Amino acid sequence: MERTTAFRCICGGTRNKKPLSDGNLLKRVIYPACDTLKIPRVSWHMFRHLHGTLLSQLGVPIAVTQAQLGHADPRITISIYTHVLSDVQRDAVLRLERFLLDSNRLKLHQDRAAEEIEVDGKLLEGMEKE
Repeated sequence: MERTTAFRCICGGTRNKKPLSDGNLLKRVIYPACDTLKIPRVSWHMFRHLHGTLLSQLGVPIAVTQAQLGHADPRITISIYTHVLSDVQRDAVLRLERFLLDSNRLKLHQDRAAEEIEVDGKLLEGMEKE
């Protein structure tokens, strides 16, 4: 499909300036784009899941996502329409690794531990480690 035809389909609808039906938009624009990109074809319902997931990953409040998807209960939005992306999982593991292996943070906690000793549930400060 030509770029101008795709643009007209999305922005201007048909040649008669009528909007495309949802089925025609899928067939004329979305499916060819998926085929060109060599990715699986997506449905409108898949776009709802993608929309919810991307808003979640962007940190948009769940109440906003819930309203945009038209859900009465935010639990539906959270449990069904937001998914964890593999890149986000990988990023979380790397961030945790950096946090756990950060030598400056470890030294800070070791220094604090040397200064703070708990005896009978009371914190004694200023004690030196033997």
